Amino acid sequence: MKIIDEIRNRYVRWIILLAGIVVLLGTFWNFYPVYCVNRAESALYSQDLEAAQDWIQSGLHWSPDSISLHLLDARWNRRLSRFEEMNSCLSKAAEAGADKERIVHEQILASAQTGTIGPLKNQLADLLMKGKDLSDICDAYVRGCLMVYRIDEAEKVLGLWKADLPDDPQPHFLAGRLLEHQVELDGAIASFEAALQRSQQHAPAAYNLGRIYFRNQKYEKALMMYEQARDSSWNPNPALVSMAQCAIELEQPERAARYLSEVTTTEPADDLEMYRYLGDPSSVALSRYYAVKGRLAQFNNDNNRARQAYEEALTANPQDWRSRYQYSQILRKLGLSEQAKAEVEKYRDTQSALKECDESIRRLSINPNDVEARMAVARVMMEHISESQGIIWLKSVLLYDPDHVEARQMLDHYDNKHSK
Repeated sequence: MKIIDEIRNRYVRWIILLAGIVVLLGTFWNFYPVYCVNRAESALYSQDLEAAQDWIQSGLHWSPDSISLHLLDARWNRRLSRFEEMNSCLSKAAEAGADKERIVHEQILASAQTGTIGPLKNQLADLLMKGKDLSDICDAYVRGCLMVYRIDEAEKVLGLWKADLPDDPQPHFLAGRLLEHQVELDGAIASFEAALQRSQQHAPAAYNLGRIYFRNQKYEKALMMYEQARDSSWNPNPALVSMAQCAIELEQPERAARYLSEVTTTEPADDLEMYRYLGDPSSVALSRYYAVKGRLAQFNNDNNRARQAYEEALTANPQDWRSRYQYSQILRKLGLSEQAKAEVEKYRDTQSALKECDESIRRLSINPNDVEARMAVARVMMEHISESQGIIWLKSVLLYDPDHVEARQMLDHYDNKHSK
């Protein structure tokens, strides 16, 4: 009888234990996706995109129909200008039962981020009053304003943003970008440092601070910032190339070569997304790796290797005027005087165009509605600097004058050229 009672008691204990495990698993199943949502939101807020994506994917593994996680995934992709992926995530959110209003809200933020700020501007006052999604709303709006050079509006929203969310690093980062563009470098440094004080994982703030230190010939400080950007990035290649550039200026060619050897792709186009996220235009991404290789070869007095590297840079981006100038110097050293002279002429043409562009930018700082000043900038960008930036400026012309003939003709010509 005792044996039977002992078996029965053991059986009951096993049932209780299994029931407890089932309850715990059920609790975990329900709670963990919510926890992932909270962690992903926090990571997005601090601009730690790598951690944010890890939490999003972990949550979706346990709850593939989570509306909140699909919307966060859409937002993550929008931050990187992955608009096709963003729309795919929004479709999944809609299939899971998301309100149409939430889907449309994300689409409006995407439009604003790319310079079409009208729809968001019409709702901005009401959205700011509600205080929900304030950081993402302000981020999309300010980015759009900066893209189409509506500086006054960007500055107003940045001021409100900083006041309402004092621990948010992003308004300080964007203020730094604006100040750097206005060549107020001390203010830009202070802004980037303020962003990093709020989030050490803010890779773009570290990267842009490194660029200013490099510009100011503070190469050790620049190297430290680029290292921080590398450690905070899921793709270290842009930071590694910049670290190599610093090492060259510090007269440490072996160190520079080591950094370049750690770059995981020799196809710079693969790194376009990361360069853009960090704050460099696409045109820089296309030729930067080859340009730094050329600079290292120059330092080592290997003119033939430098020539090859600069030719690769100019093939990747014919509008890279800095590489063109260095290329002309290498050609001269190799005794190719006529070819060098032709490259110098191209370089001088670009410098002359940039001076005209500076004057147009000055006019826009006084009157953002100056359509012809915008058109002048667009021409320079298209011909001398970057077609992708030129397209942005052409579209900004059409925002102010939808019937502008030259802007439409240039856009049509670009579309026809790239559709072949």
